[in-house]
Amino acid sequence: MTALQETRKELGSKKKEIQGKLAKAQSLLNSLSAEERDERAAKEERVNRDSDRVDLGNEASASQRGAAAFAAAKSRVGMRTYGEPPARTRSTAPD
Repeated sequence: MTALQETRKELGSKKKEIQGKLAKAQSLLNSLSAEERDERAAKEERVNRDSDRVDLGNEASASQRGAAAFAAAKSRVGMRTYGEPPARTRSTAPD
């Protein structure tokens, strides 16, 4: 049997397994009363709202830290920004 055929066979069995679980879950949901479904939907809504809130912490953003690091590197290397006159440099060549 080729690898492709084996993969298809495996995926087919997984698909049947998942469809069986889905059918079981759907029949369970269909057996709930309208009130129970509403309660469940409200509970899920609360969970979804709570999970949307992410604690970002008090750290500076990566772009702020990157900009600070780049500015520090430029000052050490002696890079100038656009529009600045060139810095005076000492000549190291012998006179």
